[in-house]
Amino acid sequence: MTSLQWDFIFFTGSPETGQKVYEAAARHLTPVLLELGGKNPCIIEQSGLSKTAIKKIIWGKFLNAGQSCIAPDTVYVPREQLETVLEMMKEQISAFYGENPLLSESYGRIVHKDHYDKIMTFMADGRVYYGGDASADDGYIGPTLLVDVIPGSPICTEEIFGPVLPVVPYDSVADVIQTLQTSPVPLCTYIFSNNLETQSKIADEVQSGAVSINEVMLHAVNPFLAFGGNGKSGLGKYHGEASFEAFTHPRPVYSKQTPFLLSKQFPPYSKAALLALRKLRRKIF
Repeated sequence: MTSLQWDFIFFTGSPETGQKVYEAAARHLTPVLLELGGKNPCIIEQSGLSKTAIKKIIWGKFLNAGQSCIAPDTVYVPREQLETVLEMMKEQISAFYGENPLLSESYGRIVHKDHYDKIMTFMADGRVYYGGDASADDGYIGPTLLVDVIPGSPICTEEIFGPVLPVVPYDSVADVIQTLQTSPVPLCTYIFSNNLETQSKIADEVQSGAVSINEVMLHAVNPFLAFGGNGKSGLGKYHGEASFEAFTHPRPVYSKQTPFLLSKQFPPYSKAALLALRKLRRKIF
């Protein structure tokens, strides 16, 4: 279908498919809006660690069994707080979905078998701290916390889009920033911190489609905020007023109602006329 000459193409999906759509659209110079997801980092700074923060993160990650383009993809925590955070996460998962999420009416299933198989391969990229239970027949993968993640493994480079949450310790915020600066640009960077300087430093130095501070997901449902990616996570913005701008081609219409001509508009030009035209050109262009 993308081989046809459309007026405009809107696509949401994976970066790989988005690239193919973009290439097909380029043949006809068709404008596009691409929303492509990505590995949304979630950085917990010491001052932002709380039960409320963990509650929000666990909700955002495991909503729809993790199948959301703006779900927190990887959580970065201060090394000295790693065990504390992991235990808080375990408690919150149990509070949301019970001791056996398979039986919870509030917990979803994986969309299809191929995606189920892909998510299961991520389990080998680290050590399961909690969860890891699964049922292929039911399309079920339980909420899973993954630690000791292998650097450079698929779970570090590919969008998870599922209920597996890598929890990565860090020694300094500067280390996290350096890691993220060499990673594909995500749809959103999540920051949990009450330190204004830290908030600004991460927001200024880490590229993303959006920045959300001390909250997850909700920026995408605010009608006053444009939504979209940057770099590998997408191209263009929509939602609210931005949607009208995205799907509209503003076309100027000029109509002259009088028959009178400007005497200096047409050649041959005097020196004074040329000077006036040059000044006019500079103002216009």
